[in-house]
Amino acid sequence: MLPAKYAIYTVGSVWQGGKYSEERLLTDCWTNQSDEGITQKENLD
Repeated sequence: MLPAKYAIYTVGSVWQGGKYSEERLLTDCWTNQSDEGITQKENLD
């Protein structure tokens, strides 16, 4: 069991050798998921 109240999972881009902005896409996935998690937590409070 994780020592956390919540866990956030996100999908990421498929790595294609780094030629298709994969790093930026993965960063965007994490950023968007983090923002959504904060929004959801605020709605729970």
